[in-house]
Amino acid sequence: MKSSLIVLIVLFALDSFAVSLVSFDPTGNICSFEKFMSLYVRSQTKASKINSFLVSDGTAHPEGAFWVYWPQNRELILVSWPANDCRSPNLLVRKHLSLMSDVVKTESEIKGSTFLVTEDWVKNVLYDAAKSKFHFSITK
Repeated sequence: MKSSLIVLIVLFALDSFAVSLVSFDPTGNICSFEKFMSLYVRSQTKASKINSFLVSDGTAHPEGAFWVYWPQNRELILVSWPANDCRSPNLLVRKHLSLMSDVVKTESEIKGSTFLVTEDWVKNVLYDAAKSKFHFSITK
């Protein structure tokens, strides 16, 4: 993935403000999106000490899910929301896309793959995440 695209996203993030998404699990406990992502980050061995996230506003995937951009890991994560239980964050992660290996230049390079996406598709999702102004950082 091009470094200029990552720089673009970081510039958008610097001009953003944090918003909170809250859900309730079946027992009535509050589950914030930040709490969910914090538990998820702690479960990942390759997580950095400080991890930042940009979350799409849902227009890129309207089925009750959000694409989350994780710059430190150079990946997009599709997360189901609202959460039924924050204690099991891996159950809410529907898909991972590595920006290093799952992105191709053109549609013709996808060749029927269910996990490859085009650079243009990634740019659209990252732009959506940047303009949503929902971003936060988590310390592992």
